[in-house]
Amino acid sequence: MKKIIVFFVSLIISVLFPTFLSSIVVDESVISTLFTIVGIIFSVGMSLIISVSTSGVKNKEARSVFRKQLSDIRFRFIATFIILTIFYIVLPIDNNKEILNIAQIRDVTIRISCHFFMVICLFAGIIYYIVNYYSIQNSVYELEDRIDQGK
Repeated sequence: MKKIIVFFVSLIISVLFPTFLSSIVVDESVISTLFTIVGIIFSVGMSLIISVSTSGVKNKEARSVFRKQLSDIRFRFIATFIILTIFYIVLPIDNNKEILNIAQIRDVTIRISCHFFMVICLFAGIIYYIVNYYSIQNSVYELEDRIDQGK
């Protein structure tokens, strides 16, 4: 959970800087397409996690470790998808409300483009899922090695 929070806080900071300098207009179809891609990646990843079987591992301690690893990955997948879905639902779609004023410090107004923020979040989510695919793959390889060793 800590990794997810750090990930999204750094994401928000990285979005505030460029939108502070200029307004970037993003078409709504781009956001919709990226969210569809995130949904597909999420469902494929969940299928991979669910299909892993630890039944060949005889060592109860090792089996418990693998189940914990897979459970952590599953939690990260679900948490990331929930956060991205909430952003997708909550952020305004109306072009008139696309730019939000976040704060004003003296004569400087910090503004954020909701569409640009959403695109960055979705790209970051896609990258995050890819990183988690590697975690799944490494866990499966480790599991296979344990089964081959008869542990």
